[in-house]
Amino acid sequence: MNHIFYTLKHKGPDGKIYFTNTFSNLLGTRMCGTGKIYKVYVRETKKDEVSPYWGWYSNEDKNYSMIWPRKFQLDMCFPYGPEVEEEAGKGIRTNLYIEEIEELKE
Repeated sequence: MNHIFYTLKHKGPDGKIYFTNTFSNLLGTRMCGTGKIYKVYVRETKKDEVSPYWGWYSNEDKNYSMIWPRKFQLDMCFPYGPEVEEEAGKGIRTNLYIEEIEELKE
């Protein structure tokens, strides 16, 4: 499983800075906007951790995707709701922790 991802930062409605447009490949992040790109480490939250980030863990790809700073943003990626995909055994919504590694120099 890949734990290294690339992301942009965005100021949320609450005034806090969040990672957005998080992809496992640099091209995916570049296609989502301009601005500084950050290399980050992504993992599941530990038992006592609280994190705003949610992503989809694919049982087929054995990796995370569709990582967002709000659970409802992840849920919107599924036309019939994520529960249908979870019940079909395709994957699971996962609370994620994101740690910034470095700002990429371009």
